[in-house]
Parts: sequence; structure tokens; C-alpha cells
Amino acid sequence: MGRIEEIRKGIAAYKYEQQVILRVLRKRGQFSEKEFDQWFKGREFRKCCLLRGPGVTGDSFILGMGINGGNMWARYLDLMQHMMYVGLIDAVTENGMVVYRLP
Repeated sequence: MGRIEEIRKGIAAYKYEQQVILRVLRKRGQFSEKEFDQWFKGREFRKCCLLRGPGVTGDSFILGMGINGGNMWARYLDLMQHMMYVGLIDAVTENGMVVYRLP
């Protein structure tokens, strides 16, 4: 199995989060890192989400658990980086700022 297929399987448990990102991109066309930070920085998961959590299996990744882990910002940023690797979204730098868009 190739690396891209491994990542696809690893992020499959985050289907809802992927749909959120893709829906925003389809609606807005793009968003910047500054907008992303405004939407997700400082937001913690609700208790119901912490108890339920993603459907993590042996193939799944546990996203957003790095040094800044445990919050929505880290989880969504980690997911977007994986989505970029497999070609689901694209990122470019414009005027020194990362801009996310559909490929």
C-alpha cells in the first residue's frame, strides 16, 4: 500500500471534519491562515465530543496531539495538512500568508 493510500485510510475517521473544511472551501472559494486561526484558535472540544471522539481504528490517525494538541485548531490543522498531501485541498502562499483552496 502506498503512502497516499495509508493517509487516506488514516484520516477516514475524520469524515465529518473533512466535510466541514470542504464545505467552507466550496462556499468561500478559499480561506487564509488568519481566518482559520480566528475560527478555531482557543476553541476546545465540547464534552460530548470528547466522550464520543472519532471512530479511531487500527488504521486511523489521532490528529492534533502534538505540542499544541487537545484543541480544535490543532486537530483541523493536522487534518488539513494530511488532506493537502493526498490532494484534497491545496495551499499557496500569498503576500506571506498561507491560503487554502480546492485544487
